[in-house]
Amino acid sequence: MKKSIVILNLILVCTIFSQPCASQLDVVLGLTRSSITGEDSWKGLYGIQAGAIMPIYNFSDPLSLRAEANITTQGARWEEESYDMEGKVSLLYLNFPVVVRYLHESGFFAEAGLQPGILLSAKEKYEDENDDIKDYMKIFDMGIPLGIGYQINEKISVGLRFIPGITKIFEDADSDDNDRNLVFALRGTYTLNLKK
Repeated sequence: MKKSIVILNLILVCTIFSQPCASQLDVVLGLTRSSITGEDSWKGLYGIQAGAIMPIYNFSDPLSLRAEANITTQGARWEEESYDMEGKVSLLYLNFPVVVRYLHESGFFAEAGLQPGILLSAKEKYEDENDDIKDYMKIFDMGIPLGIGYQINEKISVGLRFIPGITKIFEDADSDDNDRNLVFALRGTYTLNLKK
């Protein structure tokens, strides 16, 4: 079932990015602060995000549908004060956000959509140990990207995106386990024109 979901999402993204109507590609680079919700022991972790965005359909001049593919470092630090222990969980995801974007004539924009993601690697570092924990993690993740930003000119824009996860990230999660991804991203984009 999980493999089918991943395959269907990959087909969707490939179909979206193959649309002949696309006339531009936005290169995106950002700084992230990620965490894992569910337990007080999880703390924030800084990382990076890089990818590309393609507008795939214009509903009207201000309203468009945009598809993205990005690599994002996620995860969190953890602290157990009662045991004087701390460590770090480092996650690497390939994400495929699809968002509806409203661009006001002033240059400000807002966007919202869905973000399926695929876990590429998962490491936990504790003291001198660095363990691969991917087998304990769910490969598929789903989030809800919500963003605001400003289009500075025809080429450059900046934005802030908030992405709460809606799926549990650990394989052995029980009904009381609410560990989910949470990401804040400060992003800059540069537009490349694909058609003359």
